[in-house]
Amino acid sequence: MPTLQQRLADSADPRTRRQAMQALSDFLRDDLDDLAMKKLWRSIFFAMWLADLPKVHDELARSVAKTVHRFGEDDAVRRWTLCFCSTLAAEWARLDKYRLDKYYLLARHFVRESLAWCRAKDWAPASVDAFAAAIDAGWFSAPKCPDGPRLHYGDVLLEALVEFEVPPSAAHRFCRPLLNALVHGSAPVATRVLDRLAAPLADVEAMRPLARLVQADVHGAAAAEATPSSRRAALYAAVKTLSAATGDRSAPVVAPAAPAAAPPKKPGKRRELLKKKARKAALRKKRYAGYQKKKWHPT
Repeated sequence: MPTLQQRLADSADPRTRRQAMQALSDFLRDDLDDLAMKKLWRSIFFAMWLADLPKVHDELARSVAKTVHRFGEDDAVRRWTLCFCSTLAAEWARLDKYRLDKYYLLARHFVRESLAWCRAKDWAPASVDAFAAAIDAGWFSAPKCPDGPRLHYGDVLLEALVEFEVPPSAAHRFCRPLLNALVHGSAPVATRVLDRLAAPLADVEAMRPLARLVQADVHGAAAAEATPSSRRAALYAAVKTLSAATGDRSAPVVAPAAPAAAPPKKPGKRRELLKKKARKAALRKKRYAGYQKKKWHPT
């Protein structure tokens, strides 16, 4: 009998795919345990792997993303989203260039449907935080997660926020994983956040309230001690751009002067000992060379 992932990815029979998706949807409920969710997401992952035709890719990605609407409780959505993020992060290294777009498509639809679920909850803070916390724990705080999912979340988030007309406070919660990456994330992720979130916000009139919130966070990241010094200039430049768009001058937009250079460290005892031995070896070599010149050689 075909497995769940084989039926979900059946490129020859749309009816088989619909029946498999219906069976999956009927099985989902709020009291589903974490182990069952992980097994289901692993099956879904390999169903996407087996899907061959672009039409099947898109249909499967959309159907899977809509499974978030099967849950009513915030904690169930958080666990379902976390299992999705963890599965994608764990299997990301196995993806080749031919299959990568399938999972980008799945992540894009999943983010959009999650925003739709939060909209159905009237953007309740607990519901929004459930999704944002799962994204942060599964992708941004996970030490072994590759940058691919993080970069793609930065690519698709702002477009989804504009499409769903997310209120500023809720949109700010969705942005928190990306804004935290300005300090603790890798250089490519921090650059992507500035290019695809902070910079476009300055050009979107409807997102001015969110731009003010993001401006304060970017300035805080620029001034944080944990922020790598190599990215401070770009952060302060982003603050200046946002400030010009929002008219908010409450935060300084000029980078502070660089701290004075620390005095050179004195060499340690081990280094001094090694240098002394090297000088003695060089002296012995020089003396031996002089002795060889003085040796008498019969003609």
